[in-house]
Amino acid sequence: MIPRPAEYLAEWMLRFLKNKDLIFRRIDDIDHDREKNTLAVSMKDGTSQFYLIEPFIDDSSLDSLLDKMKDQEACSLVIYNTKENLDVVTKNWDRLARFRRDFSISFINPFSRTEKRWVVYPATHSLVTDESKIKQSLKVLFSNVEPTNQKDIEKIIKSN
Repeated sequence: MIPRPAEYLAEWMLRFLKNKDLIFRRIDDIDHDREKNTLAVSMKDGTSQFYLIEPFIDDSSLDSLLDKMKDQEACSLVIYNTKENLDVVTKNWDRLARFRRDFSISFINPFSRTEKRWVVYPATHSLVTDESKIKQSLKVLFSNVEPTNQKDIEKIIKSN
């Protein structure tokens, strides 16, 4: 069975989190809900991190996505590193920056030959970046990981 882009992204993120924890061993448990496309990470110190996997976002889906994370203390939206996703984030930046302090967005391209991911915390980024430079700074971060697109992702996943 060929995995959907969301499943592939969730599996990649799960492996990334486990590999990142190999030395410090701070993770107690990771609950992977395949139906809801979420990862709930419980840490040994009692804290937690919630990841909502949504490969491709648009303006119409943003309210629903934020609503799914509203009750989570620390949460992250995990998306592919596409120009379209960056455009949605940039267009809705003010709303994302006000959403919550411990909210991050992880842009992923598992097929990149360079870096595979970049992360931005909208609330923090807005505090340290001049408002007139937000779009430019996001483009610089975006350029650190090779961009991809939905067609290429589906083609690569299908061929694996």
